[in-house]
Amino acid sequence: MPPACNPDVDAFDDWWELARTEFGGDDFGEFFDPHDGVFALILSGEGDLDVSATATHLSLQAVPPTPSGN
Repeated sequence: MPPACNPDVDAFDDWWELARTEFGGDDFGEFFDPHDGVFALILSGEGDLDVSATATHLSLQAVPPTPSGN
């Protein structure tokens, strides 16, 4: 399944519904430490944020930026 909320593919206005579908049809809240290293990599432009989920865990990781097809 292609990732949801991909800014290279999905319109920003569609993200809420895509995330809601991807994460089980329920809204949720989660606290992320803004000082976590993954955010430093993303904010410096060295990576994109990849969020994955299971029934019990959310995982964040910085991945190399994908080249824009535009």
